[in-house]
Amino acid sequence: MKKLSDIDDKLGVALQFTPDSGSNALGFLGDEDKAAMAFILAFAAMIVLSLLGVIFQSQESREELAQQVFHPVSTPKFVIMSLISLGMYQYFWIYKNWRWVRDHQEQNLMPLPRSFFMNIMNFNLFPRMSETGDPGYSWFGPSAIPLAIGILITSIAAQIFDSAPLLLFVPLLLLIPVAMQVLKLNERHPDAVSRNSKFGMPAILFIIGWTPLFLLVVLGSIGMMFGWL
Repeated sequence: MKKLSDIDDKLGVALQFTPDSGSNALGFLGDEDKAAMAFILAFAAMIVLSLLGVIFQSQESREELAQQVFHPVSTPKFVIMSLISLGMYQYFWIYKNWRWVRDHQEQNLMPLPRSFFMNIMNFNLFPRMSETGDPGYSWFGPSAIPLAIGILITSIAAQIFDSAPLLLFVPLLLLIPVAMQVLKLNERHPDAVSRNSKFGMPAILFIIGWTPLFLLVVLGSIGMMFGWL
C-alpha cells in the first residue's frame, strides 16, 4: 500500500490507494447500482428519442384524419409495440388519439400534456370514443370509466408495490378493449386501419431501439424468478 501524504498539508489529508482502487470507476457505487443507473439512463434516452420522433414525424393531413376515427391500429401491432417499449407506445397511441380530437374536431387542447397525464385524462378521452356517432361496441360505453379507473389504480399500485409486471401488463390488458373500440369505429375506414397498422420504417426503428431494454428486463425477471440473480 502506498501513502500520498503531501497532497494537502494544512488539512493533513492522507490519500491511500490499492492496486484495485481503480476498478470501481464511480467509487461509491457497486456493480448492481451501476447497472441500475445504466438502465435508467438508457431508458431515459429512449424516451427522449421516442418523443423527438413523435414531434418530428410527418403528421397526417386533414384529408387522412377525415378518413379515420381517432387513431386505429391493429391489435397485434398495439400489443407488440407496447410490450417492446415497456409500455411507452401506449403514451404515443393516446397522443395520436388526442391529436385527432384537436385537429379533426377542431378543439383547442394540447395533446402532449394530456398524453403525459393519460392516467387522469383517460377519464375524458374514453367516453369520447363512445360518443362519435359511429357504430362501436355496445359494451364499451358502460366500460369506458371503469377501464380508466382500472388503469389509474394499477399505476398507483405499481408504484406502491414496486411491481414492473403490474405496471406493464395490466394497463396493456385494460387498453386492449379501448384499441378494439377504435378499430370497431373504423370498420368503414379500412385504408386508415391498414395505413396505421403497417410496420413502416419509424416502427422498425422504434422496435430496434427498445428491444435491448426489453430483453434486459425479460432476462432479469427470469433470473430473479429462478434465483439466478
